[in-house]
Amino acid sequence: MTDLISGQVQVMSVSTAASKDYVKAGTLAALAVTSLTRLEELPDIPTVGELLPGYEAVQWYGIGAPRNTPADVIDRLNKEINAALADLNAANNIQARLIGTSGVVMGSNRTRNHAGSMTSR
Repeated sequence: MTDLISGQVQVMSVSTAASKDYVKAGTLAALAVTSLTRLEELPDIPTVGELLPGYEAVQWYGIGAPRNTPADVIDRLNKEINAALADLNAANNIQARLIGTSGVVMGSNRTRNHAGSMTSR
C-alpha cells in the first residue's frame, strides 16, 4: 500500500478495508471494486462486472479451531461469536465493521458447511 500511495507502483488490487479511507480522502483513485454490486461505502466506484459481466472476486475471513476440538467447545464458541455479531449496541461492533468493508456475516450453518469442505483439503 505504501508503494502505491508513493507512486512506486501504478496499480494494485487491495482489500476495501485497506483502501477505502485513502479513496475517500482522495489519496488513491479506485478503478473498480470486485464485488458483484457497488459498495454502499463507495457508491461511485463501479464494479469490474460492469465491464466484464459475471466477474466477482471476494475474500472471506473465518474463525477456526484445531481438528478434534470437542463439539461442546465449538458450540460454545459459535454461540459467543454469534452473540457478539448480533450485538448492534456495542461500540466496536464486529458486524458494523464487516459491513463497512463490504463484508457479509455468514450464518453458522453456512459457515459450518464451508468449514467441512475446508477440512477435507
